[in-house]
Amino acid sequence: MKPFTDWQKSFIEHGELMTKRLKDIVQAALGGSELAVEVKRHTYIYSPPGAGKTFTVASAAMAAGVTPLEIRGTASIPGFARKLAYAVYKAQGKEIVVWVDDCDMLFTDEQSLNVMKGVLDEEVSVLSWNKNIAAQINRDVASSDPHTQEIGLAMKSFQEPGSPGVDIPTNNVRFIVTSNKDLCEPGMVGLPGKAVSK
Repeated sequence: MKPFTDWQKSFIEHGELMTKRLKDIVQAALGGSELAVEVKRHTYIYSPPGAGKTFTVASAAMAAGVTPLEIRGTASIPGFARKLAYAVYKAQGKEIVVWVDDCDMLFTDEQSLNVMKGVLDEEVSVLSWNKNIAAQINRDVASSDPHTQEIGLAMKSFQEPGSPGVDIPTNNVRFIVTSNKDLCEPGMVGLPGKAVSK
């Protein structure tokens, strides 16, 4: 991994300072109790391109001794579901960190947003995709490529008998989601006036 540039370091230092200030404000408002500040399971990070999101996540993961499973180039929920099913299937119930890098397309329409809400909601913790993907799963399982076969088996393991879609549990997954856009920007279907860091 390349070392951070001074410009990237300034973004990281600014982010760390803002995090500390926010934590201090919240603690003061709640009477200074350390226990009153709750760290959520998932993180949504956004900034303009080139600000150092990818470097920051990779560096923080390395410093923490964590190897996140990286999902890149996901432009649709079906594509994301295939990659996530494979990651969850391979984890066999162990806690994993899944890093979804440059995920803008997963939040740009109402249907995708509703699916992602279920994925990131700590009480729901499931990717429910009820569109008919049975034919795709069967093609994957019958593929001559072993990796594609394994993806098909992963998807099939999250498909209820007779169901056209899949329900992939995410209760053992911590998501780090990076994006070039705030969920509240035009073109994103986020909640107005509400920043997301779950």
